[in-house]
Amino acid sequence: AGHQMRRGMPQLTEYVTAIGRKGTQLQNSSESVKLEISEALEIHVRELNARERALREEVETFLTGELRNLRIHKENTEGEIASLSSFCNTAESVLSISHPISDDDLVEMKSQCQEHLETVYGYEDGTIRPPTVKQIQASLESTFLSSTISNFGDLIITSRLTPTQSQVSLDVPFR
Repeated sequence: AGHQMRRGMPQLTEYVTAIGRKGTQLQNSSESVKLEISEALEIHVRELNARERALREEVETFLTGELRNLRIHKENTEGEIASLSSFCNTAESVLSISHPISDDDLVEMKSQCQEHLETVYGYEDGTIRPPTVKQIQASLESTFLSSTISNFGDLIITSRLTPTQSQVSLDVPFR
């Protein structure tokens, strides 16, 4: 019986060595899977960062356009105010002088006065309005993305015997 046990020792030693190799292979394949996971997620993080930049640029483009529209309207209105103020000052100055005003000048003043009054009435009755201020919101579908992220990836664990494993385990006599 002792002799049989001694004969089986090299096989047991080979079995232990094979288990060690399998452990090393398992560690190597696990590290490879971890690296694959990290690389896949890094790609998606880069894609999310690129999407963030694109959305932020869209917001900036929107903001720039809307501010430009408001600025132009403000400048136009300020121009109207300056023109109206200048006309009023000129008209008051001309009318305060005691010398007679020609009919042509009077007709011209009346025409300008009418134009300025139409502008003032346009602002008063709402015909001339500031541009409508548009609102912007982000629709981010956070729930969908969170769900997708939490369900991203699966691990597939298989159990297969290689020919070496099956031989080692079957050839070792345990009597």
